[in-house]
Amino acid sequence: MAVAKRCRANVGTRGTPRPCGEPVAPGMLACCASHSRVLISVPRNPGIYYRGNSYVVRWKDRGVTHKQFFAKLDLAREFKGGLDSGKTTRRPLASQTVADYYPEWLDNYRGRTSRGLEESSRREYEISFRRHILPLPIARMRMRDVGARDVRDWLGELERRGCSPTTIRKAKAALAVMFASSVQDGELAANPTAGVRYVPSDKAKRAHPKRTRRKLTAGDVTTILRAMDERWQLFFLVLVQTGVRVSELLGLTWRNVDLGDDPHIFVAEQVYKGERKRVKTDASIAKVPLSTTMAAWLAELRPADGSPDAPVFASAAGTPLIYSNVYHRVLLPALRTSGIAVQVGMDERGREKWDYQGIAFHAFRKACGSLLLAQGRTLKQIQAWLRHSQLTTTLNAYIHETDEGLGTAEIWDGILGDGWGHRGATEHPEKDAINASASAAETSALQGKTRKVRSSREP
Repeated sequence: MAVAKRCRANVGTRGTPRPCGEPVAPGMLACCASHSRVLISVPRNPGIYYRGNSYVVRWKDRGVTHKQFFAKLDLAREFKGGLDSGKTTRRPLASQTVADYYPEWLDNYRGRTSRGLEESSRREYEISFRRHILPLPIARMRMRDVGARDVRDWLGELERRGCSPTTIRKAKAALAVMFASSVQDGELAANPTAGVRYVPSDKAKRAHPKRTRRKLTAGDVTTILRAMDERWQLFFLVLVQTGVRVSELLGLTWRNVDLGDDPHIFVAEQVYKGERKRVKTDASIAKVPLSTTMAAWLAELRPADGSPDAPVFASAAGTPLIYSNVYHRVLLPALRTSGIAVQVGMDERGREKWDYQGIAFHAFRKACGSLLLAQGRTLKQIQAWLRHSQLTTTLNAYIHETDEGLGTAEIWDGILGDGWGHRGATEHPEKDAINASASAAETSALQGKTRKVRSSREP
């Protein structure tokens, strides 16, 4: 028979407190409304109390007693542990919901590094919140009540709604940045997204298969160039020979083009979504050499009386080119004409559907690194050419194109020299040991026979 729960609210005087002891209704912690407002100690959790349907942590800061309410015991434990270790702010946590906290945070957020926050990143955060966070139940939770399990449930709900793994990762990144800022400002004890890793389910992988992108060879590049108008050939030739990002090429001005004895371009800014701004990283600010042929071609394009701030590749109005226009009006037709794009049928409107093999402007930057690697350049040189801030970026992108396999062990004969590479017998060591033992035995037996013959001949 189940034992009825008893009210544990302390009653009586302050000097002689005693538990109430009255029966408690199922699902309740106290016997009445007045006792439900009384703090009840949680067994084996000093400093944590029940109050109604919440868990309460009490502490003092500069002589003032503070209380913090939590919907779950694990959140209260985490907060209490942070207080005891000094890792958690001693200020009361924010009680706003995710939806209420988000607008003010997004307006005032300036990034967590010295580079600050790009407006394009702010727009991406806004899209992720508007489409994938605010419409879901997690937005109605208080910031301090969100735990790792709630984040995992939210990720699972996004999958069930058909979001791609890439979209889910972007949304998680936006939510993680907001919680990290709240922790940094002392408004939360911990970031609930920090320990949550998103791994797509098999169903999500099948629904959103990873696109296989074609790697451009030197033959592919020349085929694509021949399929386009000559005035566009220089644009794509600069892309593949310098390895610059397309946004950097769109932002290139004649001020940063040197066609003298040391021909080169200086990458210092970019045009991204119509906005001129600084380049992606500090390592991207660098000089990139030009070949003699490329320098001569650019010299022909350079106007005699042009402004140094004019774009090298400009529209008819003299403004920087627009990414989407060049992509749809120049690159895609060239891929179809060259035969690299493959027709895969017709759409519902009777228009041709094409598979462009995942080729976009970045494929020419990748081709630059691949062709340099094929010509014997080291990965360190390619890192400098492509202006990667870290060598690991270059390794991850191009290590699969280096020679695979272990190779043969004969190389050590040349490394250590013939004196060590061809020393001793060439048979297996165990066979040599067996032969040596057999030889010793035969020698011993022969010596024994010799002693017997000698002894028989002695008088």
